[in-house]
Amino acid sequence: MTRIFRLLPFLLGFIFAVSCASHPAKKLDRIQVGMDKDDVLKNSGSPWIARRLHGQDQWVYRYFKGDQQYHKEILFKNGVVAKVSSERPYPSTSDKLSGEDILEDAAKAKAEKDSYENGFKDVDSSGN
Repeated sequence: MTRIFRLLPFLLGFIFAVSCASHPAKKLDRIQVGMDKDDVLKNSGSPWIARRLHGQDQWVYRYFKGDQQYHKEILFKNGVVAKVSSERPYPSTSDKLSGEDILEDAAKAKAEKDSYENGFKDVDSSGN
């Protein structure tokens, strides 16, 4: 019986630590303009995609909320966060598409690609 009482604080600590694990979206919400790449990596881990776009580094993070996939982009200038995009949902891969839907989705994807840089918003130091 005394063994159980000795292990109880460790067990409760483990349960608390596991229950406090943050959802990726919450971690990404903490990213602010002015953070450097190391801070972003420590906070949010490795990006899903890292690429160079118009001479600037762009990291894309993806995560799921239920069955829906979302992504968020971080744009760096000289190794420092310059802009953070708003959260964007990806279309569900389980949806059945007709030929007409595929053409419409392709047109939407092209329009999104054409306006890719316009999807970023400035984030001030207060997190707004």
